[in-house]
Amino acid sequence: MSNYFSKAFSLHNEHPGDAVLQFAIACLRSVNIDPANWPMFQKLLLLGVIPELACLPYVPEQIIVRRSAGAGPILGRMEEIANDLIQNHSSLKHSSEVANAVGACLALRLQISDKAVDAVSQSQPEVYKH
Repeated sequence: MSNYFSKAFSLHNEHPGDAVLQFAIACLRSVNIDPANWPMFQKLLLLGVIPELACLPYVPEQIIVRRSAGAGPILGRMEEIANDLIQNHSSLKHSSEVANAVGACLALRLQISDKAVDAVSQSQPEVYKH
């Protein structure tokens, strides 16, 4: 498992504009993970979100599928990452990233922090004129 992620991160560094980590994480949908490896697997999934935000929708999916199979999630770290993304990307007007992070919170029943809520409510949407 760690070799798979090492190769994925290496390829991500070699091809910085490509969705390498997103593809690597999506490919793991049907892979059985030994319950003893679940905490490490989850941490590696979360590490993929930081350099490649497009991975975010795939990580909760992996957590939900495996939680349904009896694996215990490490939701605290996911909650922290999601709230950081909401806060940081709200001011940048990155609506897709904010929506994905909020979606992860909803799907995993994570707490959205007061700071994240404030960041969203203070962000001004772009006004487009045609």
